[in-house]
Amino acid sequence: MTMTLQDLLGFLRPETFILVPVIWYIGSVFKKNDALENWIIPFLLLFISAVLSISWFVLNMKSSGLSLGQSVWNGAAQGVVIAMVSDYFFNLQYQGTVKRSRNDK
Repeated sequence: MTMTLQDLLGFLRPETFILVPVIWYIGSVFKKNDALENWIIPFLLLFISAVLSISWFVLNMKSSGLSLGQSVWNGAAQGVVIAMVSDYFFNLQYQGTVKRSRNDK
């Protein structure tokens, strides 16, 4: 059984979707930085997306009716999905432009 992009987006809460382009932008800045090795970038993005998502859930836990533990758990899960989706979109863009232009030569 394979997971499609539609299945993955189904796990993403609409109010946290704004973090996808934010993480994508941060990743592109990291990618241009020669001081960071490529293998560490996904781990940094996962950490940053989890922290941002957990922060959002904790700050809004009274209005959502969730406990602190539920907010942290939901935020961590959303952070993982956000990192996966932003990395997926980055790879779509990269494979469709950079890799394709290399193959066309």
